[in-house]
Amino acid sequence: MATDGYIHYQAKLTHPIRLARSFRSPPPCSIKNALRFASLRFASLRSAQLKHKNIVDLREAFRRKGKLYLVFEYVEKNLLEVLEDNPNGLKPDLVQSYIFQLCHALDWCHSNDVIHRDIKPENLLINPKSATLKLCDFGFARTVGSSRLTDYVATRWYRAPELLLGSTNYTMSVDVWAIGCIMGELVDGQPMFPGESEIDQLYIIQKVLGQMTQEQNDLFLRNPR
Repeated sequence: MATDGYIHYQAKLTHPIRLARSFRSPPPCSIKNALRFASLRFASLRSAQLKHKNIVDLREAFRRKGKLYLVFEYVEKNLLEVLEDNPNGLKPDLVQSYIFQLCHALDWCHSNDVIHRDIKPENLLINPKSATLKLCDFGFARTVGSSRLTDYVATRWYRAPELLLGSTNYTMSVDVWAIGCIMGELVDGQPMFPGESEIDQLYIIQKVLGQMTQEQNDLFLRNPR
């Protein structure tokens, strides 16, 4: 989950365990906070519309005492925890299964014109008993053509080159890049491109995959950062 909220676990004898995430409502005078709140509202609505077996289910969304609560189904672990339990990587059949399920989830998102923009192990929930994967956290998600896209999305290690170069004219391929990064990490337990900064990240990518294209070089030279 993203860092803006509080996580609560709720259990009742007559109901399955569910995960609730709450956010403080912004003060009326704060435009920045109002926009952030609108983004959270957008994320909850999109999650509600994206019904798929490999996308975490949003059960409820409600406000109480100045907070917005998003109640999701409970899934025991995330993929980062699975990797920490398996520092040398996962068995090939599990790698295949998890990546297959992730591709299904993203195909559903993309077919509904949604770019997730923050694919990383922490946002992939895992049920170890059934080996089921569910995509979660749509806080950075956007619909295609809904607004001007920003480059500062996705965790650095899973960020596509065009994002590292500051492009705001990218496509759903940024999600596909992240899938490849995660697949490589599942194989041997080590991140594919563990850069310590954006420049270092680009250097490691080029060291593995070769030089940037001319278009990417031009974008790099125009990048004020």
